[in-house]
Parts: sequence; C-alpha cells; structure tokens
Amino acid sequence: SLELYLKFYRDGNRGFQIINGIKKCYEKLNRFEEMISFFQELSSRYPRRINYRITLGRAYYLNSQKEEAWKIWQQILDSAPPSGSNYRMVGAALTELNLYRDAVELYKTAASKFKNQESLYREIGRLSQGLLEYESAAFYYLKYYKHAANQKNYIESRIIAMTKDKEAA
Repeated sequence: SLELYLKFYRDGNRGFQIINGIKKCYEKLNRFEEMISFFQELSSRYPRRINYRITLGRAYYLNSQKEEAWKIWQQILDSAPPSGSNYRMVGAALTELNLYRDAVELYKTAASKFKNQESLYREIGRLSQGLLEYESAAFYYLKYYKHAANQKNYIESRIIAMTKDKEAA
C-alpha cells in the first residue's frame, strides 16, 4: 500500500487521504525515519499546515526522539498569534500517543489561556476518567455542564459510568 500511496503522491495527488495513508503505512511498518523525512519535506513545502508539523513531532516521538518531538510541539504552541486550536491539535496528538497526563495539562492551560474553550473541560473529564482520577473527572464534567447545560444527559451518563467502579462510587 505504501508504494501505491507514494506513487499517487509523486504524481501530484496530495489530498488528505493520500497523506494520511502514507502516515498510517509508515507507522504500521515502523519506518519512522522515512516518516520523519516525508513530513519534514511536507512541513517545509507547506509551513502553514500545522497538522504536518504535529505529525512530524509524532514521527520523532515514535522514533524514540522524544525531545525533538516536544520541541516541535512547543514551537507550535508558542507560535504567533496564540491559538486555542493549536493546543487542541497538539492535545489530540498527545492523546493518540497515550500521553493522557500531558494532554490534560495542555488542555487545562488552553482552557485558562483562551476564551470559549469550555468544551476542553469535557476532554479533561474524559481523560481523567481514563486515568481513573474520578474526582478530577467529575469536577471537569460538572465544569463543562456549567457551560453546556444542554449536555445534561451526557454528563449524567459519564458520572454514572464511573460508579461501576466500587472505589469510584
């Protein structure tokens, strides 16, 4: 599949499905050095596409070059103008890499730094629940509910789900 995707890419097809297919193939094949090269080239060619730089960081992380990954992600977070969406995208990448605690801290920073980021409370609650930090999860679910009362059923279901764990109950 990788060779087919790369052929399409070399033929000028640079759509999301092709690039995402290349990314997935490199990951499944553990060919992280090639993934790094590919996304370095894409990041250079399309410097405004933050998702390519986030994926480049991911490639470094998967290649056990964690410092380089964090450096790239921090550059994205520090870029001007400051953007809540950059925090969301980096947080999503951290979540995909099972770096839940780091994602929680990033989302907390974004929620305090930017206006209208209340939906991040839901994400913090979800990640805290996954980390079995039920008190924090309930706190952030209720904080989310304060801004999204129409999500009452969702919040109730999340809190009820935590009570299946006797310790959490």
